[in-house]
Amino acid sequence: MRTRYLIGIEFEYLLTSKNDYSADGLRFYKNIAVKDLSTVLENRPGAGDPTLYHDSEGVKNGYWYVEGVERYTREGKLLDQAVKGLEVRTPPTTSIGAALNQLLRLEHQLRVRLMRTGLDLAVAAYHPTAPPYVFDPPLAAWEEARRLILPECRLADVAMLTYGPDLNFSLPDWSETQLGNAWEALAANERARQPSARLFRIRGRTEDHPLLRPARASTERGRFEYKAFDAAPSAHLLGACSALVLGLLLDQTLPQRCFAQPQSLYDRVAFDPFGDSGVIKYAEIALRAAKCALFERDLMTEFRRLDLLETMLRTKRTPAQDALGRYELTGQLVHYGGLDLKPLEINNTASSYTTKVTKFKSNNSNFARAIKTQCS
Repeated sequence: MRTRYLIGIEFEYLLTSKNDYSADGLRFYKNIAVKDLSTVLENRPGAGDPTLYHDSEGVKNGYWYVEGVERYTREGKLLDQAVKGLEVRTPPTTSIGAALNQLLRLEHQLRVRLMRTGLDLAVAAYHPTAPPYVFDPPLAAWEEARRLILPECRLADVAMLTYGPDLNFSLPDWSETQLGNAWEALAANERARQPSARLFRIRGRTEDHPLLRPARASTERGRFEYKAFDAAPSAHLLGACSALVLGLLLDQTLPQRCFAQPQSLYDRVAFDPFGDSGVIKYAEIALRAAKCALFERDLMTEFRRLDLLETMLRTKRTPAQDALGRYELTGQLVHYGGLDLKPLEINNTASSYTTKVTKFKSNNSNFARAIKTQCS
C-alpha cells in the first residue's frame, strides 16, 4: 500500500537587477531595502492560507516574503529588516511533483511582479559579493535576549550569506512519538551552522533536544523540516533531494543517531567531495537505504527520482562544478532567473574540479574572503 505523506518546499532566492548580469547587479542588504519591495509584497497570494505559519508582525505572510535579519526596538517592536533575498514557500501538498509545480508557479508569479520594478531572481548557494553581515546599529538588549531564546536567531548574521531549500514533510499515518524516534540525527549544517533538521510537536518537552521545536499551529504537528541542502538551480535536482530525505525518513535500517561532525570535515568535503572514500561509501549506503524504503512503500515516482543522485555520485558530479564552469565561460557569478526545468546533462567524465576551484579563487578574491570568514 502506498504510504501517504505531505510536503511543502521553501526556497531562498537572491535578488538581481533585471537583465544585469554583472556583479554590480546583485542586490542585498547594502543596496536594497524592504521599502523598495513594497509593490512586490502587497496583496501577496496565500496571505490567508491556514496551512502555513504567519507571524504576528506580517513578515512571514503569504507564499513569498523578504528573507533577512529582522531588527527591533528596545521594546521589542519590529523596526526594519536587512534584505537577504526573497523566499517562496508552497502550501503542503501530497507529492514531490505537486510541490515542485506549486513552487514553479509561484516563482513565475513573483518574477512577473519583480520585473515591473526592475528586479529579478537568481539562484546561488553563497552570495558572491555581499560582505559578512554586521549588526548596525548593535543589537539592543531585547534583541540579544531573543537570540538566546530562539535557535534560528543565534546565527542569523551567518545565514545572511547562504541560500538553500527547506524541505518540510509530514506523515499523517505516524504519531509524533514515531516521527521523533525515527529521526534523532544531529548534524552541523554547513549552510547555516545550525542543526540540519528540526521536528515540530504539540505535546511533550522540546527544550531538552536541539531538534525539537514547539508547533506554532496545529498544522505544524509532526512536521519534519530538513535544512542542510545548498541551493541548486535545477528543479530536477531539488526533486531528487526531496525524495532522498523522504526515503531516509521512512527507512528503518540505518543507525538512528549521528553526532555533530567537526567543521574541518565539512570544509574538506566542501572543497573535494569525492576525495574521501568514506564519504562515497556512506553516500552509497544512504542512497540504497532511501531507495529501498521508497520502493517498499510503493512510492515509485519518488524512487525513480533518486536515479539522478546515483548518476551524480557515480560520475562524481556536483552543482558546484556547473557553477564554476559557468563562471569560467561567462563570468557570471550566479544562476540568473528561476529554477531550471531542463533535466541535468551529466557527462561520464567529470571535469577537473580542483583546477576550477583554484582558478575561481584566484579570480575572485571576495569568494576566498567569504570562505575564510565562514570557516574561521
